[in-house]
Amino acid sequence: MGGAPLTPGNYGADRKFSARYINQGGITSEGTDLQVNWGIGSFLLNVQASILTKYALAPFPGADFIDYTGTTTNNSFKTRLLSNLVYSKGSLSVGMRWQHLPTLDPAPGAASTALGVDSHDQVDVFGSWQFGQRWALRGGIDNLTNADPEWVGRTTTNNAIGSTNAMYDQIGRRVFFGVTMTL
Repeated sequence: MGGAPLTPGNYGADRKFSARYINQGGITSEGTDLQVNWGIGSFLLNVQASILTKYALAPFPGADFIDYTGTTTNNSFKTRLLSNLVYSKGSLSVGMRWQHLPTLDPAPGAASTALGVDSHDQVDVFGSWQFGQRWALRGGIDNLTNADPEWVGRTTTNNAIGSTNAMYDQIGRRVFFGVTMTL
C-alpha cells in the first residue's frame, strides 16, 4: 500500500488547447443521378445510379484543388448502383434488391503502402402477403449472401481486418418478419 500519493500533475501535461474555426479552401463536386422505373405486367424494375465525375478539395483558401474522385476520401465512389426488382400479383409481393459499390483507390498523397478498397455487392430479398381484410405478413433477408464488409485503411504492412465504414453492412445476414393488423 505504500508509494507516493497521487498529486495533480502526475498524469502528463495539461491538455487544454485553443482551436479556432478556419475556412477550408473549398469543395467541388460534380455528377449525375439517374433513376429509371419500368413496369410491365406484374413486374416493376427500379434502377438508381449516381455517377460522380469530380470530387475535389482545396485544403486552404488559395490552394489548388486536389481531385479525390474514386478514392477512399469521403467514399468518393465514381459510380453507385441500387436496383430493385419486384413481382406483385394480387395480395402477394416479392422482390430483390441489389447494391453495387465499385472499388476505391487510396487517396492522392497517401503512403505508398496504402491499399484501396475492393468492390462490394449486396443482395436483399423481401416479400409481403395481405390476407383477409385486416392482416398482412412481411419478411425478408437482408444481406442474403452474407457479404463481408470491405476492409478500409489496409496497407501492405497492416491488413486492417475489422476496419470498415458505414458504407458496408457490418452486421451480416439477418432475417426479419412482421405482422400487421388493421383495426
